[in-house]
Amino acid sequence: MNKLKIFLSALIASLFVFAAGGSEDSDNSSSKSANIGDEVVLEQCFGASTKETYDELTNACTAKDNAGLSQMILAGKACIIENGTSGKVIDNSWTITRVRLSDGRAAWVDHKFVKKK
Repeated sequence: MNKLKIFLSALIASLFVFAAGGSEDSDNSSSKSANIGDEVVLEQCFGASTKETYDELTNACTAKDNAGLSQMILAGKACIIENGTSGKVIDNSWTITRVRLSDGRAAWVDHKFVKKK
């Protein structure tokens, strides 16, 4: 279990570094926005199981609460989405998008990590 915690902590720390840099593609024009039904590819990010959990995830990321993030992942409230993961948009909100991932899971992610195929 300690090895899993160390692994998760290292992975979370690397995601913080990645997320702090933001997306290289800063063009968020509506023509590139993913709509419901679109096939998409995701950049490496965290995903949340519900909109409410997304708020909790955002707070944990903002606070750089590695222990809280690890607990959310272990409880199944959040997941780590690898760069290049494909999926389909199944819902949209103002700044977040729900994607059905290629492995069958659904996750709410920040729209800036979602790119149309």
